[in-house]
Amino acid sequence: MLGVKLLVVAILGQMPDSGVGLDEMVSRLGANRYSDREAASKVLEGLGRPALPVLRAARDSRDPEIRTRASGLVHRIEDALLTQATRVRLDFQRAPLTDVVRSIGRQAGFQVVLYPENLRNWKAQRVTLRQSGTVPFWKAVDLLCESAGLQAFPELNGVDGPREPTFALTDATARPASPSFDQGPFRVYLQGIRYESDVRFGASGMPMRVAPIPNRPVGPPPGPGPLPKPTPVRNRLTPVTNEQFTARFLVAAEPRLFIGQAGSLRITEAVDNRGHSLVPSEEPGAGRRFGFFSAMNGPVVQLQAHLRYPADPGESIRRLRGVVPLTISSRAPDPLIVPLDARSLGRRFTNPDVEVTLLAIRTTSNTVPQTQIDLAIRPSVRPGAVEPGEAGPFGDVYRPDLHRQQLEIADSRGRLVSWFPSGVDSENARITLTLPTASSASSLRELRYYTLTRTTLNLAFAFTDIPMP
Repeated sequence: MLGVKLLVVAILGQMPDSGVGLDEMVSRLGANRYSDREAASKVLEGLGRPALPVLRAARDSRDPEIRTRASGLVHRIEDALLTQATRVRLDFQRAPLTDVVRSIGRQAGFQVVLYPENLRNWKAQRVTLRQSGTVPFWKAVDLLCESAGLQAFPELNGVDGPREPTFALTDATARPASPSFDQGPFRVYLQGIRYESDVRFGASGMPMRVAPIPNRPVGPPPGPGPLPKPTPVRNRLTPVTNEQFTARFLVAAEPRLFIGQAGSLRITEAVDNRGHSLVPSEEPGAGRRFGFFSAMNGPVVQLQAHLRYPADPGESIRRLRGVVPLTISSRAPDPLIVPLDARSLGRRFTNPDVEVTLLAIRTTSNTVPQTQIDLAIRPSVRPGAVEPGEAGPFGDVYRPDLHRQQLEIADSRGRLVSWFPSGVDSENARITLTLPTASSASSLRELRYYTLTRTTLNLAFAFTDIPMP
């Protein structure tokens, strides 16, 4: 074991900062000695993101040992990157606000936009931001917002295009700020604490009933004259007090990520300033997501948790801690490209992970004509392919929420085209995509299939000194 560690140190000492020598390091994944192969694997995994391009290329190597190790390293590095914050460099001296926003987005790998974009003062505003080294994305956002009078608006992520990763910033006076807690690429917002109490009286809410007149024959009265008034009988009042004490949260990820709730939010500690515990003894349905667990439709999840309201509450919640189980996914770069033309019909397009066959492109003859694209999507059978279920996407490849993350359609101008899944045949690995009328088959250029990297995480959060309702 000591020999392996010494070899790793020696190899790291030979690695230049520019990344030259990565090809040689990958070749050592197929070395004759097991210790050399292990040492090369550790070095490449330690390098992280810079090693990914050569490792992805090595999945097509003729050497089965290199293929296997490169494939495993790609997935381990990509999984690790899912839970690490993107680093951003801030070095701006009286730069236009629009240029600063564009630079942060370019470094982060997704669009950062000002909303609404036509505010006059934003075009003339200048920003000075200088930090030594790099800072996490959320820290960069906070520094920019403080300097330029802005505020993050995670609910608007994606406003700039269909399924296009976008992070929105708006004017700081547009709405009140929320307490937040950061962990890696995630930010948890505490959106509010709510307490309600009401009293109910039975199911109908009517405390009185009318009793029938005793010994009175049924039917019309035997003689003239009004009927005697019925005697009201009062029920015994049985008031029921109903209390609701809840905390509402929003979990926002960097827009490069798709997240879904993998289980119930769990409050691990909640104490007011008088020492009362606010954690309920039972939490039926508490923390459930507004939707379905693991439905990853974007970088934002809203959820809530139930709390216990004490008989003698304090003025503030001193500590509020909890855990949210999340499923996380992200697109790998370099998608598989399928040209949308007649020459591609019936052809199979493959990469080390997936095989896509373009079956048909047609225009329906319904009342409102629509363009439809039929595809077959299967795990790749090429050498070096990841076995089904090992990397994650293939076991769920027919789920619509994954299709929305993995598939893009671009027109002849390179613009993304909206679509929706109108048919899924899991048994035959087929899916039908329907495009709006504005998109004709002749205006389409290509379909892009992105391999997904997926992992899970128990996201912990903590807030202090929150006002008690």
